[in-house]
Amino acid sequence: MTTMATTTMTTADLMASKPAWAEAAIIASHVEDASDLYTDYFATKTTKRVFLAWSSHKRDVFSEMRKAAALFPETAHLATAGKSAEHREKYSMGHGYYLKASSRYSSGWEVSKTWATDAAIGHYGNASTIEVVSTPAAAAVDVASAPVVKAAGVSMHLNAARSGVELRFAAKPSEAVRDTLKANGWRWSRFNAVWYKRDSVEARAFAESMVAAPAAA
Repeated sequence: MTTMATTTMTTADLMASKPAWAEAAIIASHVEDASDLYTDYFATKTTKRVFLAWSSHKRDVFSEMRKAAALFPETAHLATAGKSAEHREKYSMGHGYYLKASSRYSSGWEVSKTWATDAAIGHYGNASTIEVVSTPAAAAVDVASAPVVKAAGVSMHLNAARSGVELRFAAKPSEAVRDTLKANGWRWSRFNAVWYKRDSVEARAFAESMVAAPAAA
């Protein structure tokens, strides 16, 4: 198995370095099967946790997890794994959304998203340190839905009739800005000449960030 140097940090220090825009963290966890079939007991134990990247939203997006997985050789196989690696267990006693090449109770690596809090990153208080991939910060930011590319002449509007949030630009936005909009789920309406998205806390936060951002040089 390929190995890669990681840096051990306290979860408190990691949180201190958290960008203001980050709302979640993408974590790689190595788990071992701790089940006992004779007693019908099913469980895993976490043997290692590695911080991969920050995310600017709390949605579980597998394409984002795959990009983060590619940052770490131990989980790189999950970046191109088939659809069967995308586990959706958001039900009672489920394990949430996570990437894993095998079943829930098998040994191996999995990638998932957690809240950007000290307790959540520290596996709900069970660990005060975490390993961090030795990857340039810019790469992690790019993978994990970085803050919006800055633009000028932007205004935000709420379209109550369509339950949407709209962004209007005084001039055609740059390709980088358009790519950022598309990557975050915004769509272009040629008829209304606006970029739009269904109203949500995340959509409003993105739009407000875009409006507040000074133009890039």
